Amino acid sequence: VESSHWNAIFIQIRDIARDNRPEVRNSAMKTFLHTLITHGKSVPSDCWQPFIWDVFLKILDGVHDEALKAEHSERLGEAVQVEGALKPEQGRQALLVHHTRNTAVKQWNETRATAVDAVVRLIRVYHDLLTGAVPDLLDALQCSFVHLKHSALHWAEEVSLVGTRCIRDMFLSQTVYPPSLWAVAWDTWETLADMTSQSDSAVKPKVPTLMIEGIMELYQKSREAGTLKDNFPSERIKTLLDICDKILRSPAALASHSFPSKLQSAVLECIEALAPLEDQGLYRNIFQQLIRYVPDHSTIHSCLLTAGGEEGAAAEALLATFGDVEYCRKVMDTAEKLFSSVHLSPALRQETFPQFVKMYSAVILTRYISRGACTLWKSAIR
Repeated sequence: VESSHWNAIFIQIRDIARDNRPEVRNSAMKTFLHTLITHGKSVPSDCWQPFIWDVFLKILDGVHDEALKAEHSERLGEAVQVEGALKPEQGRQALLVHHTRNTAVKQWNETRATAVDAVVRLIRVYHDLLTGAVPDLLDALQCSFVHLKHSALHWAEEVSLVGTRCIRDMFLSQTVYPPSLWAVAWDTWETLADMTSQSDSAVKPKVPTLMIEGIMELYQKSREAGTLKDNFPSERIKTLLDICDKILRSPAALASHSFPSKLQSAVLECIEALAPLEDQGLYRNIFQQLIRYVPDHSTIHSCLLTAGGEEGAAAEALLATFGDVEYCRKVMDTAEKLFSSVHLSPALRQETFPQFVKMYSAVILTRYISRGACTLWKSAIR
């Protein structure tokens, strides 16, 4: 097949990806992905440059624009009806469905998630080929990362999950990526943490959980590949600790029936997995951060005084301030593991030892708030 034929075929698929009919555009996306995954190695090398700029990125641009139009129409109260499937005997039948189940916005969000996932998968599969065939590949990747950022920060959970996962996947497929792409990723993660930490945040727990787990995968891969200093310098680790701090205090971290929640566990496991750290000063930052999550003397006394010595009221006050007892216990366990690490310098261990003594002596006071707090003060004694 000649280059002109390949270009003509995929230009048509690109245009169909913006079709108003969900089944038509989704079929185009499936054809786009399946054809290139199956026959990509047969595509002439001179096709990949126009493919990247005129097909891959144009699909993302087009689907993004159509999704925004649908959202705008819905805000104006225009979009509550989604058309049904094509039927040969009667043309198209319009189906009126519940607006929260199958609106144009929801349909475009699904298409957007499919498009982002497909483009990222193709870039990952053919990255080595693209490196040789597309001279300005870095510019194209920069544009694709901007789309991933928009998706990760999207209000719809299904779109945000795909965008967050795809950022992780892009980095997992390559040992080293330029700082400009890491900058987009970190900006996305910081913004998502800010969104999650808002008191009225609508971010569901799955999204920040996936983000934290993804960052840790990248951290561990960088360590294995010997690129930790490039990908996670000290300043970036400080940023990661700030992200963890915001998320642990977020509504999403408390949206659980059992504690520590999956999100809280992911964050604490992330902090623990940072060791060993070459920059010993980062341990100091971690200890200060973890100790803040555990009840201190003044807070425990305040809870007891406010409750007039009544254990139930004191326990509720403590819970409102610091969260579930099992969560606090896991925080203490994480701090203890890092403090006991052979990688911690003797000088820093000696420096931080008084802080740990102060933390444990305060936690022991929770024995006077015995309702549900026994595991906490007993852990402090051990």
